[in-house]
Parts: sequence; C-alpha cells; structure tokens
Amino acid sequence: MSHGDGRLGPDKPLAPGQILGIVSVAYRDGRCIWPGRREPLLRRFWVARYYLLQPARLAWCAVKAILARGRGGPSSRGAAPGSHNRPDGVRR
Repeated sequence: MSHGDGRLGPDKPLAPGQILGIVSVAYRDGRCIWPGRREPLLRRFWVARYYLLQPARLAWCAVKAILARGRGGPSSRGAAPGSHNRPDGVRR
C-alpha cells in the first residue's frame, strides 16, 4: 500500500489509526474465500520480510547517496561552491 506522497523509497507501515477499515472475512456466493488456510503464514512472511530487509534498504539508500555525491556533487579538487555544473569552473 502506498501513501501517495510521491517518494520513490518504500513507505513505512501504516499506524493502526491510519487504517480506515479492516477486512476480517470475505465471502463470495455464501462461501468464505478469504482468509484461506495460508493467510496466517503469508502474513508472518511479509511482516518478517519487511523487518529483515530494512537494513539492506537503508544500506542501498546510503550507497545511492554516496554515488550521487560522486557524480554531481561539489568537486573535492578545490572548485568554487556552485561551479560543479560548469565545465570551465566559473561561477556566475
């Protein structure tokens, strides 16, 4: 579920107060179609996956930030601040 804030990164889990409703059972033609027998296992899998992969997501964001700094950030060779986008190093 996306929060719709336009961020490219993963969203934090919703707080219980943000949820408008909770589906506990779904029926079709008088037959219970959800939750199935596998739902408790799948629920545990997705929650565990979120928490186990969180360090990897944070590390990936850090790597992307370091790489972005190396490509378009200010040069460490003594260029004037703000001149890193100009090939001649002149700031206007």
